[in-house]
Amino acid sequence: MSLTAYKERKEKKFKENARLIRQYKKAVKSEGYDNTRSSAAQLSNHHRDDDDRKESTGRRNMSAVGDDERNTITDMESQLEGDKHQTNSKHQRKRPVRPDPFAKARQLAEEKERQSEEAEAARQERQRQLQKRELERKKRSKALSQRTRKGQPVMKSIIKEILEKLQGEKQEQES
Repeated sequence: MSLTAYKERKEKKFKENARLIRQYKKAVKSEGYDNTRSSAAQLSNHHRDDDDRKESTGRRNMSAVGDDERNTITDMESQLEGDKHQTNSKHQRKRPVRPDPFAKARQLAEEKERQSEEAEAARQERQRQLQKRELERKKRSKALSQRTRKGQPVMKSIIKEILEKLQGEKQEQES
């Protein structure tokens, strides 16, 4: 039992790794990178180039060689290095400009911020309108609740209120 379970786990892990590798290769291909050489091979070539440069600088520092010979050696080395840089530039492909990975997130954040600012402005406008209506209601209530010395309502504010209502109705009918 345990041997079959072990084999199943190994096979499952193998299939999962194969799936991940396929996804990786697909992503690399869609990004436009050359996946014919592995990253280890690219890394070893990079180190080899560095070693060549170190050797060439080591040769320049030789003190046993005369000035004339040293000049000819450095000229030859510079020509070789120039040729090497030309061959490296041929093999190196220009990578396509990669899109900004955070562009969508940044755009969504800006959109969300703009919407929140608009919502805040609308909320403040509603708050202003509510305060204005509340102030008018308080004024009207105070005017209508005025009383004479004997406790009778002051007719001036009541008649004024009725007149304003009639004028408002007349304007609505005209328009």
